[in-house]
Amino acid sequence: MRLVVHLGLPPDARMLDVGGYPGTLADLLDDHAIITLDQPHCPRPDYVCGTASAIPFSNESFDLILSSDTLEHLPASDRDQFLEELLRVSAHYIILGAPFHSEHVEFCEEKISALYERCYARPHPWLSEHVANGLPYLDAVCNFFKERGCTCVAIPNGNLYLWFIMEALQLLMVGFPNASLLVDDFQPHFNRLWAISTPAIPAYRHLLVIGKSGHALPSQITHLVPPETDEPQTTIMEKLRALHELLENLYASIEEVFADPERKGLLLSAQYIDQLEKIVAHQEKEFLRQTKEFEENQARLHALERSPIIRLLKKLRIV
Repeated sequence: MRLVVHLGLPPDARMLDVGGYPGTLADLLDDHAIITLDQPHCPRPDYVCGTASAIPFSNESFDLILSSDTLEHLPASDRDQFLEELLRVSAHYIILGAPFHSEHVEFCEEKISALYERCYARPHPWLSEHVANGLPYLDAVCNFFKERGCTCVAIPNGNLYLWFIMEALQLLMVGFPNASLLVDDFQPHFNRLWAISTPAIPAYRHLLVIGKSGHALPSQITHLVPPETDEPQTTIMEKLRALHELLENLYASIEEVFADPERKGLLLSAQYIDQLEKIVAHQEKEFLRQTKEFEENQARLHALERSPIIRLLKKLRIV
């Protein structure tokens, strides 16, 4: 959001979010007119079904193209075409976010994928695509744009240590009935309290801000690039391995709880009660909704019965 503000676009600027199903970014930037393009069906009016390899808009249709966490889900052979399409429909700027290849990022993704599979006995829904496609290379993507006369600035985003901890804790929390209630609120609170104020290096992803030829990037954008860290790469990996060991011990403790029939029974009973309470709460909410809808329909019917046209029809014995 800060990047969009720093670009200084006018309020009526047209923006396209490529790969943004179901339109979360458009909701966050509700002061701007944003169209979301993606493949799944979505009923919202500012949403278009389509593919990123053939964006259904004419050249330079939008002042700004946004695309977050989409590039890495494409096969490597399709990525240049995707980037060409972003350039084609952009009149001025592109903001492109993705996790890029590095020893540290791939270590974290591999461990989270393995933990997910142990917890759910199936592959991770989106990290498995990262592994299958291979993460894009930051230098290669930056050079792609620079070779086409663009200005490109790479801004680190999302501290890798915090990403690793957050993803792992969300998986482990699901195993406990009381903690599972907090999962939906966990990420927003985590981001608000920690992620925003924590240095982004080492970073999980990078945000590339691209200015097409003739459209220089404002100085505020380049000032967002933090200074290089003096932390050795080996130290970063040592910390990540230590975090992984801690998470493994935590997972082993959870497994130990579920291996004890008595303790497992108490947990499952609590989870069953929690599910029943959610069902009852949903039914109560649905009952209130239907009651309100019935009362509104009754009011409309009474109003209709008192209308002049209905009274006339009744006198003519038509109704």
